[in-house]
Amino acid sequence: MIMDQKNKSDHFAKRFSGQWERYKKTFEKFMENEQLQKKYAVTALSALLAVGTAFLLAHTPMLFGCVPMGLSLLCAAQNDLIFLWMGCFLGALDQGEAFPVFLAVYTCVFVFRFTLSLKAEKSLTKLRESLGTRVLIALVGALILGLYGCIAEQFTLHALFALLFYLLSSGALTFLLSGLFVSSDLGKFFYKTALITLGFCVVFAAGTFRLFGFSADLMVATLFVLLFSKKENPVFSAIAGMALGLACGRDYAPVLALCGLVSATLGKISKKTAPWLGILSGFGWAFYAMGSTAFLYTLPDLVSGLLLYTPLNAYLEKKEEAQNTLFSTNIEEHARTDENLFRQSLETLSEKLTALSQNLRMPTSEQAYRICQSNVEDHCRSCGGNCFSKKEALSSLSETLFETGKLSLEKPPKTISSGCTRYKLLCDSVNNDYAAHLKSLLDEDRADSYALCYRGIASLLRDREALSKKEEEQNEEIKERFAKALNVMHIGYEELSVVGQRTLHLKAKGVRLSDIRGSAKGLRSAFEKECGMRLSLPELICTQEEQSLLFRRVIAFDGELGALSQKKQGEEYCGDTVYSFRRDNYLYFLLCDGMGSGRDAALVSRIACHFIEQLSSCNGSLETVLQTVNDFLLGQKSECSTTVDLLRLDLYDGSCTFIKSGACPSLILRGQNTFKISSLSMPIGATREINCEKISLKLKPGDYVIMASDGVASDLESAPWLSALLTGKLREKPQELAEDLLSYAQKEDLRPDDRSIMVIRVMERTE
Repeated sequence: MIMDQKNKSDHFAKRFSGQWERYKKTFEKFMENEQLQKKYAVTALSALLAVGTAFLLAHTPMLFGCVPMGLSLLCAAQNDLIFLWMGCFLGALDQGEAFPVFLAVYTCVFVFRFTLSLKAEKSLTKLRESLGTRVLIALVGALILGLYGCIAEQFTLHALFALLFYLLSSGALTFLLSGLFVSSDLGKFFYKTALITLGFCVVFAAGTFRLFGFSADLMVATLFVLLFSKKENPVFSAIAGMALGLACGRDYAPVLALCGLVSATLGKISKKTAPWLGILSGFGWAFYAMGSTAFLYTLPDLVSGLLLYTPLNAYLEKKEEAQNTLFSTNIEEHARTDENLFRQSLETLSEKLTALSQNLRMPTSEQAYRICQSNVEDHCRSCGGNCFSKKEALSSLSETLFETGKLSLEKPPKTISSGCTRYKLLCDSVNNDYAAHLKSLLDEDRADSYALCYRGIASLLRDREALSKKEEEQNEEIKERFAKALNVMHIGYEELSVVGQRTLHLKAKGVRLSDIRGSAKGLRSAFEKECGMRLSLPELICTQEEQSLLFRRVIAFDGELGALSQKKQGEEYCGDTVYSFRRDNYLYFLLCDGMGSGRDAALVSRIACHFIEQLSSCNGSLETVLQTVNDFLLGQKSECSTTVDLLRLDLYDGSCTFIKSGACPSLILRGQNTFKISSLSMPIGATREINCEKISLKLKPGDYVIMASDGVASDLESAPWLSALLTGKLREKPQELAEDLLSYAQKEDLRPDDRSIMVIRVMERTE
């Protein structure tokens, strides 16, 4: 017996220890999870608020001693019904001898609504009865309370009026309060009316409590009116003020109505001063109507409500700002996720279409067998050798054709006799038919074109995502320069933010206005010197919390273009295309020379220019843009290719990028120095993968860039106009210089060809 008790004690101790460890781990996880703590804190606060509101309403009597507000809230509510019932239970304790009846009614209403919920959705947290059902439940509860009063008072006239008031007030209040939870055709009007009704009930209930002999109803009403006036229009705010004023007493209705009207009207001009002016106007009316007693009985409550409103309003604004930030962040994250999924889908689709295209471009073994069989019947029918009389011999011939793609004279099938005179003719005929069949498959196949198109779109999306992420990151290098500039100018700050790699925003938060001295241009010059870039005039952003100093990066360079084209003699169109456009503070200069001349060459070169312009707006890399154009040209049935000579000038810092794909060399003139930019690459549209060359360097104001087609300078070193250019005999303006260069080229080189030239002069952008 003693051993059994000891074993039971040990078992209980181990079990208790195990449960304690589990509880301990659960508590530790709870303490480490901040989101879970916030969630439970919000739930606890919501429950406490529900219990307090229900207690306040269930505790307060109205006309004829009736207490209908707690019952109406319990019937109208949709969420937190358990906590509302607990609040009504606490309020029923103050009803004296009628406590059991009130408790029974509240409990029956709770149980009945819970039963309906189990039958409908099996949910206790969200009850969805119709509006009529809720009003009917309230009327039944009010009838029970009214009949109890009649029986207790032996059906006196007072008790009968109380019964009638119970029915009217409970039904009306339930209907109006349901607007907070039930959707209706009345929409926002029903919801706003429910807000006013709930405010009326709370203010009326607050009037029953006394603190040092003073009532809190006017203070609470003032708080509610100021909150309404912040969100709603002046008319609604005035109506709400009048209703809440009636809850305090009819003398206060015009006071709070005027307060709500003025606060809502002036709130559009100044949110800080509008509540003070609203309180002042309400007190002015109270002083006019009540005289000097308004200083003792009205002004303290109005000011107390305003003092409660000020920190509460600051908290709500901060919370709203945080929610908006979180909402915009979630939208951006969802947009990026959707874009990533879309890009991955395009890449998968491109891979599948490529595999499908490869299968469609290869003849099947059955097709190879039919080609061999048809040619054997045509060429060997009259021969008596019977080389392919057996099916195995014909299958061997077709297998060789399917595996190698052709029939060879060096390795004839074993069934062919050594003296066969028709085998060479048979091989040529089979190979020709097989090649013709391959060509027809290639012409009919469009899957590869679609695959290349999808691949290009996916690559553009990938480049765009990478660029967006890069422009959202903090630039630590510029941030250090910005901090140094602030220290040099003796401007104090609390936090620095420099976002972006190219389009920069430099922001100093928490600056002191007393530290900022000098003119706006002087400040800009000082910061430009330290940061090493052109900046906008400073912007001073003042909010309730802090002052911020903001600079934006602005463009510092510009380009002047001179361009000229001349078509080949005897042709209607010039096959060269000179083109320029601006995107995202980049200047693009394009010279495309379509292979050949005339209309077809002009069409290809113009298509390439327009495609490059449109695809550049997608924020893809230059290599991706050219590869996408190359894929498009490859997908055409006819042969389409063009050279591409592309210059992209960054207007922020003067850096430039040359992309050359089969293009002639270009020249950069800087004072007395000449630099040659050349490339050994193929035109786009000629091969599946582009082999363009990318050259990056930095230009300075006063530099000239000369781009020309092969009709002007196929060999730059022997170009007739080069010496005239280097000796300074030509004019300086870009358009005039282009005309002089083309004139020299036309005189010295008599080869018939399209001629195009572009002259770009880099300039510093003026204010």
